[in-house]
Amino acid sequence: MSSTRSLPNPIAGNWIWKPEDHCAHNSYVFLRGEFVLDEIPTSAELWIASPARYTVFVNGRTICHGRYESAPFEMKVRVIETAFCLEHGRNTVCVALHYEKIKPLSQFSKNGMLWVQLVVDGETKLVSDENWLSWDANRCYGTNTPRIGAWDGYIETTDLTVYPEGWQEIDFSPDASWKNAQVIASVDQSPWRLQVVPDLDVSSEHYSYLNIIGYGHAEKNLASAPLEFRNSQHLPGVYWAETFLHLNSSEDVDGLLAQVIGDCAFKLYINHQLVLQRQESLDCASQAERTEASVLLSGIVNLKKGPNRIRILADVRPYEAPITLLFPEIESGAIRFLRGKEAISMPGWTVYGPLNIPFAKSEEHLEFAGRSRQTFFSEHISDPAGELLASTFTIEEFGEEGIPLESVEMTSGQFMVIELEKYLRGTPELTITGSEGDIIDIVYGDCLDENLVRPVKGGTRKVFSIRCGEGTFQWQGVAHHGMRYLLIYCRRAHAQVSISEVGLRYQQIHYREPASFSCSDELLNQVWEISQTTLEATFDGMFRMAAGHHEYQFLPHAMPAALSSLFLLGKPDFSECALRDFAQFQHEDGACVTMIPGGGQDYLDSMLIWPVWLARHHQYAGNKDFLQQMIPHLNALLLYFEKLGGDKAYLGDPESDEVLPFFIDHDPIIKRQGMSTALNAMYCYALLKAGWIYEQIGEKEKLRYCGHRAAEIAKAVRDLTWDENRGLFCEGVANGQPIRAYSLQTNVLALASGIASEEHYDSIFNNLFIEYAPFHNLEVTPETDSPYFKFFLLDMAYALGHREWATDFLRYYWGTMVQRGATTWWEFFSPELEELPRESQCHACGIGVNYFIISEILGVRPVEPGFYQFYFDPHLTAIEWATASIPTPHGLIKLDWRFLETGQLEVTLDATYPVEVVPQLDKAVASDTVLKVGDNVSILK
Repeated sequence: MSSTRSLPNPIAGNWIWKPEDHCAHNSYVFLRGEFVLDEIPTSAELWIASPARYTVFVNGRTICHGRYESAPFEMKVRVIETAFCLEHGRNTVCVALHYEKIKPLSQFSKNGMLWVQLVVDGETKLVSDENWLSWDANRCYGTNTPRIGAWDGYIETTDLTVYPEGWQEIDFSPDASWKNAQVIASVDQSPWRLQVVPDLDVSSEHYSYLNIIGYGHAEKNLASAPLEFRNSQHLPGVYWAETFLHLNSSEDVDGLLAQVIGDCAFKLYINHQLVLQRQESLDCASQAERTEASVLLSGIVNLKKGPNRIRILADVRPYEAPITLLFPEIESGAIRFLRGKEAISMPGWTVYGPLNIPFAKSEEHLEFAGRSRQTFFSEHISDPAGELLASTFTIEEFGEEGIPLESVEMTSGQFMVIELEKYLRGTPELTITGSEGDIIDIVYGDCLDENLVRPVKGGTRKVFSIRCGEGTFQWQGVAHHGMRYLLIYCRRAHAQVSISEVGLRYQQIHYREPASFSCSDELLNQVWEISQTTLEATFDGMFRMAAGHHEYQFLPHAMPAALSSLFLLGKPDFSECALRDFAQFQHEDGACVTMIPGGGQDYLDSMLIWPVWLARHHQYAGNKDFLQQMIPHLNALLLYFEKLGGDKAYLGDPESDEVLPFFIDHDPIIKRQGMSTALNAMYCYALLKAGWIYEQIGEKEKLRYCGHRAAEIAKAVRDLTWDENRGLFCEGVANGQPIRAYSLQTNVLALASGIASEEHYDSIFNNLFIEYAPFHNLEVTPETDSPYFKFFLLDMAYALGHREWATDFLRYYWGTMVQRGATTWWEFFSPELEELPRESQCHACGIGVNYFIISEILGVRPVEPGFYQFYFDPHLTAIEWATASIPTPHGLIKLDWRFLETGQLEVTLDATYPVEVVPQLDKAVASDTVLKVGDNVSILK
């Protein structure tokens, strides 16, 4: 049963925005609508849609936060119940919006706009129109702010000196700076089809369980040189800049760390040597580069005593923030940046630009005859992350226990490190009292690094910055990010800054029919709970890849999260919505977009996961109407791969060393040249799942096609890559020769896909795995070991009947992560490494473990699509008892099984809808089982 509501009838209102700004690249706006009620209502549905990030306030109360990426001619609509905060008389709906038109994401992007319709007890009381008031919030947030990272948005820098304090409240009186909103189009005549997202019962909460675990003092004392390229007209283009680094030393210094933080493409020359470069702006980073692109680039340089010539060429695009050159191993007093070789030269840079030459052809030595010269000098770094990187942070007191955070007085240079009691995705909020011009920086992160939270982590900036006004202000960020730790730094204070009521504003999911699981193994219980916490932090209506960075929906990581959400959220609507999203972004040639927001053709194996996900989703949901809607997309995808394979059927050319774009896993042992075994195994795997889908709708010819093509590919790849001596499949064939490397991932996929012959199943498994830690014979690179591929590994092992091994491995891998302190699932983890990961510590790919806890350990999985029948096949040797409540599309299944003191198995089964159970128990156990069933449960023999 769908939990998606129908749109209001009739639909009313307009798309609105602030005047003359709906095409800006980075734009903030506050919008305010008012209405009057004669009585307090029983129901008030607030319908809202926008391509921007938004926060909704009703009568001053924060109601929700949203950000939904939509297909080209679609706009996602959310509905929120607001009756609980409406009053008799005057009421307000206020919306803070942040619109980001990031170039790599803008292929399908709309301009900034908002639609609202409030239906109170069945009657429309408020719509977005020209009567709404708008305030240009760029005044307090600014537009030329640095990017968070490649393919991410912009950091928030708030100027409270011009912030309209209390603008969300009922009694706020707008001044002349508030203008009537601009109507862009009528909602019923615009080209965007409204697509209602499934209901998600959430509330906006203030999380205050924060503890101070460290204090310290910071000083800006590291060598740095900020550089602003734009000329007086702020024109974009290629710029050339020069300064001389005067090193106050009696001898040359080799092996120094040099860093550049910025967003533009650049080339850095030191003493005529190219030492650092970024070939593309973060605004233009390709999909293949986006996860590797970093705002901070580092290199090792040699400096001479005295003057060192530094030249930078930069391709500066509109609205890009300045860049900063850093030497973090040298104190600022040991270096001066001057415009000439002479020690009496003026400080700063000499700058020419914009130039006529394309950036790709630019080089250090250029002639500037007839061009006017500019100069630039500033001791202030306008990039808050750069400012923090140029400072030394010294911990003076640190304790893991921590003390509750209440009210803190801070002076210039002081900072505190704060730990949340659990990982959350939200935005900081606090009350701040200070003087005009005081500056507070808030750094957020997943983990501590030498007891500090770093302003740049994983290639992304992680900073909010606040310029205080005179008096007391309540500040709340607009963007939501994942975090476990905060560092609050008083960068500047005229006297003291008082900070109180610090917390995190986050969205709490309320489960209408919550899933539950507990068993005799406390470690498995913790695994289940951590998966639930990870889902809450990465899911906001979309299955985002991670909570702390790369907050897009990545198809391979979305699949295990979505499949587990079927049990955790108790409804198939969100998995269905995500599948539909990827289908609607499909290219005309059939290629599947695998990252949303985004565009372009991504990894081939990631595309092939879409039919795998669709098949497993349908097995749970059983919605044939939705399945039929997806068939044209499945047809197009298979046709794309058929053309890619050509007459030979398999993908790749064994006679060449061309590298095809695919991922499989992070492990560098996997080879991608020529004809890849792993990629073709994934192709076969997808074909088999596609065949099953066609079987469900009676498409027998397409079922035969999928089976025939999979068999054809499997035989060809088997003949080319099976190594009889090793009893394993090699990585592939390139330049006519087998690639004599053997990865665990390739052979797992060969077993799962039918490329391996059935007679070899057991021998391959035994060559791959052992019965004790680390459970595998083949090398897996510890530094890139990840929960992601473990989903396919467990799926294969359980499917081939290696149940004991699979459950033991599940306990070992996820259980060791728990024992090492995980409270959400980490992006990278190897039990073989003692050092904890320093990257993302809240990644969605690990959630897939709960899928197997239900289907293989608890032992519940559907017989036919839709969960009207299910197998009961518990893993009786793994645990002594288990109890669970499992939401399905039709209601709840309640299950309890345990061994009695007599040794008998007692099973209690109940359901809130008619369901049939097919026991799969061992005959000896079944004959002595005490079975208790509810009225809705029928047992099939």
